[in-house]
Amino acid sequence: MNTRLTISLFAVVSFFLCPACSDEDKEDSNWGTCYDCTLDSWIGAFSGTATHFNASTLVEVDGLDITIEFEETATDYLTAYVSVPNYFSATISGAWTSPYSISFAGSGSSIFATIYKQGEDLMLNGNAKKFHYKVDSLIIDEVVNFDVYKTIN
Repeated sequence: MNTRLTISLFAVVSFFLCPACSDEDKEDSNWGTCYDCTLDSWIGAFSGTATHFNASTLVEVDGLDITIEFEETATDYLTAYVSVPNYFSATISGAWTSPYSISFAGSGSSIFATIYKQGEDLMLNGNAKKFHYKVDSLIIDEVVNFDVYKTIN
C-alpha cells in the first residue's frame, strides 16, 4: 500500500472517530440526541467552529468559523451549504429520512451530522468531505469536522 493512501486512510479513520469521542461530553452537558426533531429543526443556518484537514498537504487547522445552512429544496429533501471561509465550501443535497441524523453524498462531496438538543438550542456534530475517484479508489481531499449551533425560533 502506498504511503499517501496509508496516510489518507489514517486521516479518514481519525476524523470518523473524533466526533464519536466527543459524544460523552455532549451527554455530560445535557445535550441529548434529538430523536423527535422535525424537518423544520434542520432548516436554517447553524454556526460554530470547525477543524479543517487537507489530505494533500497533511495540514490541520483548528478553531475555524463555519456556517452550515439547510434549505428544503423539495418535499423531505434538504440542501446543505457548508462554508468555512478561505478553506472549504460545498453544496450537498439528499433526502431527509431521519429526525436525528443526515448522511448525504454527491459525486465529489459528502456530509454527515447528528442533531442534539439542549433546551431551546440545537447543535449539529459531524463532518463534511471533498473527495475524488482515481481508478477504483476513493481519495479524500479535505475533511471538516464541526460543531455548529442555532437557537429554536
